[in-house]
Amino acid sequence: MSVEVSGEIPFRSPIFAYAGVAGDFIVREIIMQKPRLFLWFPVFLSLGIALYFSLPAEPPMILGLAAFALSLAGLIVSAGEKRVFMLAVFLAASGFASAQLRTYSVYTPILEKEIGARLVSGRIEVIEGMEDGAGSRLLLSGVQIEKMTPEETPVRVRLSVRSDEGLQVGQRIRVLAGLGPPSPPLQPGAFDFQRYMFFQRIGALGFAYKQPQVIGNPSVRQNFIERIRVAIDRRIEAHLPYPEAAVAMALTTGRRAAISEEANDAITAAGLAHILSISGLHIGIVSGIVFFLSRLLMVCVPGFGLRRPVKKYAAVLAFMAAAFYTLLAGATIPTQRSLIMVGIALFAIIVDRSPLSIRLVAFAAFAVLLFAPESLMSASFQMSFAAVAGLVMVFDYLRPWMSAWHSQAGLTKRAALYLLSVSLTTVIATVATAPFTIFHFQQFQIYGVIANALAVPLSAFVIMPAAVLALVLMPLGLEQWPLVAMGAGVDAMIDISVWVAALPYALVKIAAPPPAALPCFMAGIFLLFLVKGVLRYAAVVPLMACILMIAAWRQPDIVVAPGFELAGVRGEDGALYVSSLRREEFVREKWESNYGLQEGSALGWPREGQAGPLNCDEAACRAEINGKRVSFLKNPGVIGEECRWAALVLAFSPVSKRDCGVPVIDKFTVYDQGAQAVWLNDSITVGNAEEVRGLRPWSSGNKSFSGRSASGSRAGPGF
Repeated sequence: MSVEVSGEIPFRSPIFAYAGVAGDFIVREIIMQKPRLFLWFPVFLSLGIALYFSLPAEPPMILGLAAFALSLAGLIVSAGEKRVFMLAVFLAASGFASAQLRTYSVYTPILEKEIGARLVSGRIEVIEGMEDGAGSRLLLSGVQIEKMTPEETPVRVRLSVRSDEGLQVGQRIRVLAGLGPPSPPLQPGAFDFQRYMFFQRIGALGFAYKQPQVIGNPSVRQNFIERIRVAIDRRIEAHLPYPEAAVAMALTTGRRAAISEEANDAITAAGLAHILSISGLHIGIVSGIVFFLSRLLMVCVPGFGLRRPVKKYAAVLAFMAAAFYTLLAGATIPTQRSLIMVGIALFAIIVDRSPLSIRLVAFAAFAVLLFAPESLMSASFQMSFAAVAGLVMVFDYLRPWMSAWHSQAGLTKRAALYLLSVSLTTVIATVATAPFTIFHFQQFQIYGVIANALAVPLSAFVIMPAAVLALVLMPLGLEQWPLVAMGAGVDAMIDISVWVAALPYALVKIAAPPPAALPCFMAGIFLLFLVKGVLRYAAVVPLMACILMIAAWRQPDIVVAPGFELAGVRGEDGALYVSSLRREEFVREKWESNYGLQEGSALGWPREGQAGPLNCDEAACRAEINGKRVSFLKNPGVIGEECRWAALVLAFSPVSKRDCGVPVIDKFTVYDQGAQAVWLNDSITVGNAEEVRGLRPWSSGNKSFSGRSASGSRAGPGF
């Protein structure tokens, strides 16, 4: 949409007055953006949220509230061009304040370190079966931990048990368990699992040594939805074998832990991982099925369709079905976000507006960020909105041509047009989400378009309709045949995944780009697609900056895991050499991914002898990297000799640093600062995870944040 500007400029600041023609041009360009101002609302809100999460320390609560109040006052009293500026400031301040309030509302203490066998009691909120034969996960609330004060106790704890036999949601249990904090970042700037768990109010993870003892039965009303989820899972397991049962459970109740590693790897390599995660695709399919079927049934009633607005009634029923499915899937942040988007689209139908509008996408993003600001940092939020925005914009552009083709086409041509639309949808979604897939997961599925073109229609017309029918018939005990049909569809989807994953170069690994590259890329995309006129060419600046960052970036030469249980060295051949192939398997796999290497490609250090850049003996492993000598100390007794030889010493155990004339990174250093990354050039550059993420409420064992107020009730950070 463009705006014609003619006549006198409605406002002219002093700066523009002196600028003459250039000032008039800038003002005209700004006026041209007015129809698109609403599209910038979630962008400005995101700026405030991003500022909050990037701070090195938790700000006092009064700061966010004061910024919100002052910007609101400024917005009220401002006028003219200043009002647009103050609106942007107000939205950013709102994002900052909402992030602070959200942190305060979910605050939970996080364990400082691993603790041994302790008696843990709590009420079961969730029972999630893992891979067949691997036990189950329990999510406990109302937690009490032996020898731990209420102020130190997490709000929720997640435990792995060997069997969930005899356990029910709502029961209070007691169990002997080992506990530890959620994993901190495995590299400076890497994904912060502790932050992710914090916003789910989970402050400890662990495993049970023995079968839990039930010490309290659930009330009748307790966790009604969770009981339904468990019952559905057990019905699915009764009628379907694994791995079909595991995928069916993931698609109905959102439980993915039971999917085998082989099936998950194949589905991921084929680019179908989004089908396993209940989000906009599934909520949209369920609401669409209910919308069209309910509308068809109402139209079939003689006279009813002529007298009543059945389309609007169907939209209400579709939203109710989507809301129930969201609860059934665990009401996670991605499903809540999808429900908001679907709800807005259905509301547009009720008020006779087009449900396919970029303004509705912007409104949905604004609503999600306002109430769940931590979503901004998640891959699922970024990818889902990128895909939806891309689809809406492209199909909105193609709508006149597609409508004309559809109105003049017969049955065969309409079927061909549908297949073309599905293929185009897959291509658009793949292109729109590719930068985020590379940034967050360091991979790209070459044949994702092929896999999705085959699997998405299968999901839309077989798997999900069968799932909906099975859920409807379960209260009558007639779910067997719909589940069998669903299982057949799932089996076909897994076969497609295995076939595509086996194709040459199906999954391309890409080294992780620098953390600052994604914000630059997003700034360029916003300018390119949200700005009208000549000003959109300003997108070249952040996009070029993004390209230059990626070109200049290289992964660290040395990485050290949290706890210093594992260290890695990058060789000149590009291979990753790790101190152990037995310890910290998950950390090693993430390092391989960050370096753009295939899983399992890391090589071990020799006990004695040479491997890659390393030369090892019983006391230490020495390496010379980019002209810098580095020693990995095994025996603390030879630290003096290693300090004289090396420019940097890394010790797997605590050592004395007083008499060493070179930098030393030991176990205590890593305990205080988290994972380490070292770049060896003309100088030695060391980064650590705690410095990057700062001292925040989700940092493990953060003593500056008490979990309770003086009165003993829960309190948040910053007070």
